[in-house]
Amino acid sequence: MSLWVSDVPSEPRNLSVMLVSDKLIRLRWDEPESDGRCDLTKYVVEMRDGSRHIWQQAKVLSAADERQYLALGLTADQQYVFSVAAENRVGEWAEMRQSITTKSAYGQSH
Repeated sequence: MSLWVSDVPSEPRNLSVMLVSDKLIRLRWDEPESDGRCDLTKYVVEMRDGSRHIWQQAKVLSAADERQYLALGLTADQQYVFSVAAENRVGEWAEMRQSITTKSAYGQSH
């Protein structure tokens, strides 16, 4: 009988911003390089206002879903920080963070 021990998966790769407007941000990422020797089950997206330290869960996605998230209803000219974590079958996870500022509601000419 062999004992199988899983590890923490590596962080999702290539987190990138696909779209930024005054009220929304679209993110995408690639799967982690390693699933920690245990199948990934989900991605957890968290976000917070850039001036605060309190995270809120934004979305839980199946690892089989597309690896992207659309944040809606944001405030213009405001900084947001996003965290995307990969979780495997035994509940281990790793995260990566990125800070993004929404565009001004008045565009570039303001």
